Amino acid sequence: MTKETRVKRWFALLTLTSAAALGLSAPEIRSVGSFQVVVFDMTKGDYAPRVVLDERLVSVRELLGPEPPAAAITGTFFAWENGRPVGEVVIDGDVVADGARGSAIGVDWYGRVHIFDTEVRGWQDWFPYRYGLRAGVRIVREGVVDPKPWTQGFRDRSIWGSAARTAVGTTPGGKLVMMATRSSVTLSTLGRQMTALGVTNAVALDGGGSTMLYAKDRYLISTSRRLNNLFIVEEKSPLDDKFRAHLQRLARNQTDGVANGVSGTGAANP
Repeated sequence: MTKETRVKRWFALLTLTSAAALGLSAPEIRSVGSFQVVVFDMTKGDYAPRVVLDERLVSVRELLGPEPPAAAITGTFFAWENGRPVGEVVIDGDVVADGARGSAIGVDWYGRVHIFDTEVRGWQDWFPYRYGLRAGVRIVREGVVDPKPWTQGFRDRSIWGSAARTAVGTTPGGKLVMMATRSSVTLSTLGRQMTALGVTNAVALDGGGSTMLYAKDRYLISTSRRLNNLFIVEEKSPLDDKFRAHLQRLARNQTDGVANGVSGTGAANP
């Protein structure tokens, strides 16, 4: 064994040992028939799911940035005429794009992923969430596959036909599942594939020619189409400086509320 080989092996062992010490659990990549799947065990290690948005339609490479994440998948639908998302997008607690239809993915300030329904044309309270994507089609609800996009404000019948698909789902055990296929499948087929992996809540995102799934420095499914938003997962703690600033704001608000209550400032006039 050459000295160079010994150094490479030592470095690889050091990297693995460091990852184990940090509690990191690399995402699992699977091929299930025509479906490409990326699974994160969110209970092991530090992962920070978030949303990436650009004001323009740009290449996926540009959206991924100079330091690519552990995984990324196509985000919500956008309008071809102006390149804007058709559903709300939330970044660092701020609503940066509007649109009131479909189900949503919310990432709270602790990095936990939530999938929930929203009221069509209704206001959504994003206060608990640091990141969010609205305008997804609910495909699995509490373990039941029952997509009904026409009840969620969607009118384009191509959405509930067969097409290339992307989806994000969660399991009761704390796993985050990202799934995509180039094959033309229905929303129900996509949902059944999710439940076969133990997913109990899932939402379909933009698909067709926009279908893309990336993990571990490679494209499992690539697209040449320009996009403006992605749902990504980074290997780092979500409890960063902005998280701490958020907690400080909450503490100040609570302190101000107590002070107003004691002084009577916040009391209603009799």
